[in-house]
Parts: sequence; C-alpha cells; structure tokens
Amino acid sequence: MASTRDKSYKHGDLAIEVRIVKLANGHKVVVSATNVEADFHIEKDTTLSKFGSGTHFLQSFEKRATSELAEHLKRRERANAAESVERFIDAARQHGEISDPQHEAGDLQEYLRVMWDLLTPSQQAQFESDERVIELLASGGDEGPAPGR
Repeated sequence: MASTRDKSYKHGDLAIEVRIVKLANGHKVVVSATNVEADFHIEKDTTLSKFGSGTHFLQSFEKRATSELAEHLKRRERANAAESVERFIDAARQHGEISDPQHEAGDLQEYLRVMWDLLTPSQQAQFESDERVIELLASGGDEGPAPGR
C-alpha cells in the first residue's frame, strides 16, 4: 500500500500540488498544475532522487505549465471565435432557406462590410495579406492587392 505526503501552493493562475508517494520499492514524486476555470491540468512524475531539493524541478515545471496554460487558453479562444462566426453564417443560411436563397449571400456580404468598417487600417492590411484570402481572391479572378495598398 502506498502512502502520500502532499504540498500545495499557488503559482500565478495555477494551483501546484506536489505529492511524494511512498511505494513498496521506493518513492515517487508527482507534481501537478491545475486551473479549474480553464479546465486545464497537467502532471509530471519523477523519482525522488531526480527531484532532489525540488527547486530546479519545480521552476522548470512551473515554466512549462504556465506556457502550456497560455497555449491552452489561446486554443480555447480560437475555438470560441470560430463558434461565434459560425453563428452569423448559420443565421445567413437560415435566412436564405426561409426566404430567397439570395438573402444568404446578401447577409454574408453585409456582415463582411460591417466587419471591414470595424477593422483598423492595420487589421485590414493583415486581412488582405492572409494567404487564405489571397487564394480566395485569386479563385475569383482577382490579380492583386486593392488599389492604394
């Protein structure tokens, strides 16, 4: 039967837990980082001898966990943004289904015009230079950037 000694502390937005687990053939150290609000959890285990005093191991783990949390939050933000834009695409599609199919394209055009008006000149330039946009423009016969850009 294994016995456990625990230590918990906060590191930024992470709750860090260090568990030293006594096994039949020695000890194991399990370190975990959790952010409940972000639905994020990682853990790493090592031998007690490799853990040593813990300072270097914990600093390295905290840095990795903080970086992985940031990436996790970015992925979640991108997924939420993708879901958000789908709401407008679905509304346009439904408008076309319940009335005239041309309303779908018209709604999408109007959404694009409104969004364009909300972008800064720098964001507009970034949009125009995105490879996906360039490919779509080329498929419609457009040869290059808009005049004045």
